[in-house]
Amino acid sequence: MTRIIHVLRWLRRWHGRIGVFAAVFFLLLAVTGIALNHTAALELNNRRIHSEWLARWYGLATEAPARGYAVGDDLFVSANGRWLIGSLVLDDGVPEPLGVAELNGILYVATERTLHVYLRDGRRVDRISGRSLPTPLILAIGTAHSRIAMQGTTGVYASTDGLAWKKIAGTEVTWSRPVAVSPSVRNNLAALLVPSVSAETLLLDIHSGRIFGIWGPTFFDAIALILAALAISGIVVFARSRRRPRVSHTDVVSIESSAAKRLRIRK
Repeated sequence: MTRIIHVLRWLRRWHGRIGVFAAVFFLLLAVTGIALNHTAALELNNRRIHSEWLARWYGLATEAPARGYAVGDDLFVSANGRWLIGSLVLDDGVPEPLGVAELNGILYVATERTLHVYLRDGRRVDRISGRSLPTPLILAIGTAHSRIAMQGTTGVYASTDGLAWKKIAGTEVTWSRPVAVSPSVRNNLAALLVPSVSAETLLLDIHSGRIFGIWGPTFFDAIALILAALAISGIVVFARSRRRPRVSHTDVVSIESSAAKRLRIRK
């Protein structure tokens, strides 16, 4: 019986110590799990996290733009999945553009299969792709007599709004061409071009333990086993405490009376 009591005391002591650590771990899993269950509603895949230390942790190197596109007095550059015009971020998680054209204060940024439309203040107006484009593959973009021009595999087309296109002769177009970016500009933009990680990816890596490297999942598995042991030890302590005989107030009075009688007899 004495050995069992010692074991129960040891379990209670370590149950509390491990419980504090396990509670923090469980809280981390609960918060990340709830967030991941609502990925679409929270738009976690579209939320980008830019941080130098996080980029270093993921081994992402900051790539400075070697070229850009002149848009009026500003320079449009692209690097590490970010589009910038001047120091204004237009978009995150986007591919390398083929060119940029401006018409009536609206920016048209072309990739191979998509035309992105922005206001000059950086707000995105539209994203045109698929059958809304006159060609399945975009090769270049430019301007032609107050119209946006697009060169594709099926010819050259022009539009005043990016939606209705008409085929034209390619000789009428001023195409968007890349220009070299000076080293001083590249250095100034370095802080704005830090690689990003999506919020969904970060939460998934935290939830699974992959954020801590190749041993992260193994460590999380060990913590899960500790949680299981904690639950089992709690059940054992609870079951043992329930099996102990309860001493009522009447029993306590009777025991005290008996002890008092024995004391008087000895005297």
